[in-house]
Amino acid sequence: MGTKRLIDHDADTGESVWFESDGDDGFHLHHEQDCTPILNDNAVLRNTGLDAWRAGDDFRKEASIPNGLLMKWLAEEGIEFWKPEGMQRIVKKLNDPEYRYLKTADVRI
Repeated sequence: MGTKRLIDHDADTGESVWFESDGDDGFHLHHEQDCTPILNDNAVLRNTGLDAWRAGDDFRKEASIPNGLLMKWLAEEGIEFWKPEGMQRIVKKLNDPEYRYLKTADVRI
């Protein structure tokens, strides 16, 4: 493989895209994301308790899933999050204790 070269970085999402030549006529694109800010925000909201979570508008943020994780689930498990059946699979994951860190409250979605 050749040298990796940064071709895009989004400071708002922490996502970076890297280009890497394979030495022949092909190449690979690598996607990376610093998920720390998203997961920290989820933890802060989750730790405020259900009263703060329920207060306010008609809508509430139940989870925040980093784009990098959505891409991983798409590539490895075929979860097409834009389709209803894909969203059902994501909700099932969110209700699994393994993925608690993605939710903004300790509730069943």
